[in-house]
Amino acid sequence: MANPPKRESDLSKLVSAARALLTNQIGFPLGCYRIWRILGWIDDSSIYYPVFTAYISATDALPVGQERLLCERNAFFRFDEMLEAVNREYRSRVLEACFDILDRFATANPNEAL
Repeated sequence: MANPPKRESDLSKLVSAARALLTNQIGFPLGCYRIWRILGWIDDSSIYYPVFTAYISATDALPVGQERLLCERNAFFRFDEMLEAVNREYRSRVLEACFDILDRFATANPNEAL
């Protein structure tokens, strides 16, 4: 059986990432980064979710992944407070965007793209 076209595969990954973020299977910052990266792969002006670019820009100077372990303890907690403030600011818009992705691109079977 042939592989699906790249766009179809990327849309499936986008749906999977949106589901993972909505269900807390992936952390909020890394889920946003994953969706932002996949949107770049798709490169389609009709699939536009600027909230992910804004979130990535807002967290660009903050440690959000493995690099958090490299922080000194006091710095870790200081960065964590800053990250949580950004998360609170963007959370509802990001979650709405994830639901919109599911509404537009998910199939009827919610487990298909997991």
